[in-house]
Amino acid sequence: MELVNQAAEHIKNVDDHAAERHARAETLVKQAIEQLKIAHVRVQSADKLEKECSVKVQDAEKLLEQASSRIAAVEAELSAAKQRAKAAEMRANEAENALKHIEEALRTRIVEKIPGPI
Repeated sequence: MELVNQAAEHIKNVDDHAAERHARAETLVKQAIEQLKIAHVRVQSADKLEKECSVKVQDAEKLLEQASSRIAAVEAELSAAKQRAKAAEMRANEAENALKHIEEALRTRIVEKIPGPI
């Protein structure tokens, strides 16, 4: 009978140990499920943030393209303005030279008309 009692005690210990392991396994599974849920929420948040950032990057790229186009247009206008200023300066120099020639011609004529000492 003692052997039966020992066997029953051993079976009870094994059952208790198995129950403890089962309870521990259930606890670990529940913790893992909670961690997976938290990780899933984080992944969703990261995906949403990535999409928002992507939209912002696209908007920034569009603004950069617009700014580059504006800069190119302003540079073209500046170049054209420089060319016009250079041409105007050349015309002004030509006009000044022409005026000097006219003044010189007038002086020459005036001097020729002034009677000199006889």
